[in-house]
Amino acid sequence: MDFLKNVTNIINPFGIFIFLVLGIFILLFFGISQRKWIRNFIFILVLIFFIGAFFINIYGYKTNGEFSNDLFKSGIFEINLSAFILYFAVVCFFMIFIFERKNDNYIKIVIVFLFSVVSLLVLVISRSFMSFFISFACFLISFFALTTILNDSRIFSGGNAKEENKMLFLQSEIVKRITRFFISFLVFME
Repeated sequence: MDFLKNVTNIINPFGIFIFLVLGIFILLFFGISQRKWIRNFIFILVLIFFIGAFFINIYGYKTNGEFSNDLFKSGIFEINLSAFILYFAVVCFFMIFIFERKNDNYIKIVIVFLFSVVSLLVLVISRSFMSFFISFACFLISFFALTTILNDSRIFSGGNAKEENKMLFLQSEIVKRITRFFISFLVFME
């Protein structure tokens, strides 16, 4: 019983990150696979991780209340902002799945996207300048890596871009821009 009580004390600010980082480590094992069923499995798995992180976020606050130390602060504002970020992350992940699931770099895109969401969530609960700056730097690096992978996916796909319908190509570019807008909006929300 003491073990369960000690685990629930850790859940409040850090349960989300542990859960999503566990998802990144699991996805590393599927990074080189080109099978179609693995991409669908990864989609379902990442959705489970996002929904689980959403509920861990709320459950940790409900059981433990507010958390504060020198580096991090987790109050009602941070919990609501984290839930909002997780919601938009699910929306962006749906867009990535719809338009990038046939891409050879799909699993890499998902890993970088999860890393950017984790670093953005750490940015939300940061209290000191050091933790804020480190999480902001990690988010910027992962955001630019994600943008580069999404932009270069059409260039490196060879003849696939030429074979696609022009309307579908423009539609996916618009969705990429909308996805980038939502991701960048999450940064400037704070």
